Order: sequence, then structure tokens, then C-alpha cells
Amino acid sequence: MVRSTKVQLVCCELNSQPMTGPELADVLSAERPGIPVILLGEAGDEGALAGALNTKMAGLFTKSASPVE
Repeated sequence: MVRSTKVQLVCCELNSQPMTGPELADVLSAERPGIPVILLGEAGDEGALAGALNTKMAGLFTKSASPVE
């Protein structure tokens, strides 16, 4: 889909299937390096979200984050 459309931002679930959010961020950064990827996780996923900091994502949020965060 990102190959044939003008995608400007991708929001992806941390534990999505068949590819996790960090895996998707790495693939997109190789194929379309200008597209930022934001990862979304559940409360309690903070450890996995912190581990995802080594990927090519642009940001991360827990779903319970307030608009101020």
C-alpha cells in the first residue's frame, strides 16, 4: 500500500500481526525512509515500547496516554 499511495504517516500497533510494529518500522525505513512510523502499545507494554527505541520509528505512545503527553 505504501508503495502505491502518498502515505505521510503510519500508526501501527506494537504487537500487530503478521509483522510487529518495530519490524514494520524497519521495513518501511528501508523502502520509504521519509515516512514516520508511530507505535501504539497498551499500558503494561512500556518495556516492549522501550525496546523498540532501537528501531526506525518516529515515536511511541501507550493508548492510555493523555493528549498532553
